[in-house]
Amino acid sequence: KELSPADPQVTKSGQVMGTPAFMSPEQATGHHQSIGTRTDVYALGAVLYDLLVGQPPFTGSVASILGKLSHETAASPRRLVPSLHRDLETICMKALARDPQDRYETAASLADDLLRFADGRA
Repeated sequence: KELSPADPQVTKSGQVMGTPAFMSPEQATGHHQSIGTRTDVYALGAVLYDLLVGQPPFTGSVASILGKLSHETAASPRRLVPSLHRDLETICMKALARDPQDRYETAASLADDLLRFADGRA
């Protein structure tokens, strides 16, 4: 099927795309010039957070999540799961840093830290 620009399935310029619960702040706020590999690192951090605490970093309606992504930092995983190892929390929160420059540069560097943790080298 050929899609026309008027088709609702076609992404419009400036349209926010993605699953809000796993979306980075730069995606949520439309700062498309900031989107890159560190955006993917944020999404991986959100998945890790969900695995660790049983819920995404931000919950609520789509509008609520987008607002939180724009102005808030995710709650500390240890606040929700006090028994969580501090090193694992540090890895997760680095991946979820609001500023892309404060995140892991690549998914591989995030994976390296997770492997170090799993091997007891963190």
